[in-house]
Amino acid sequence: MFSKPWEVHKGVRRIPESPRDRYITDAEYKAVYDIAPDQYKVAMELAYLCRMRRSEVLNTRYRDVEAEGLNTRRLKGSNSALTLWTPRLSAAVELGLKGKMRVPDMPLVGMGIKGDTFTQGFRKLVKRAGVEWFVFHDIKAKGVSDFTGDKRKASGHKSEKMVDVYDRKRIIIEATD
Repeated sequence: MFSKPWEVHKGVRRIPESPRDRYITDAEYKAVYDIAPDQYKVAMELAYLCRMRRSEVLNTRYRDVEAEGLNTRRLKGSNSALTLWTPRLSAAVELGLKGKMRVPDMPLVGMGIKGDTFTQGFRKLVKRAGVEWFVFHDIKAKGVSDFTGDKRKASGHKSEKMVDVYDRKRIIIEATD
């Protein structure tokens, strides 16, 4: 077994992977959102507005709801942050809490839905919406790409290199005169 996942050992070749560069348009996001059940609407909004991964979204609990905003507890070595309230974020959290007891361990998305089950449901939504294929993680990249402030802090990434992986919006510049 490899001692470190990035090590290459004699006789073992790395599988070349192309980085994802899919940017979801607003129309595509809306098409999926409009047909989604409430738990998927909440998950999509948290992933986009707070720039969270699927696992982070599914691990968000009522205890993460604070007076100033939503505590985004990041995984995979990223920096956690408090995402300040906006009307859209408040609406998403309220939708997630609708009809639930407000106890600290209550999940905002579903009732403890598992990652694979969530992903299967999301795949069906994208297919049913009839948009170009994208995965749930691409929503975080859309959130990072659309954010106009400090993208490194907003995404929780510790390096600009990681921000570049997630910043997928096409740059528009003028031609040379």
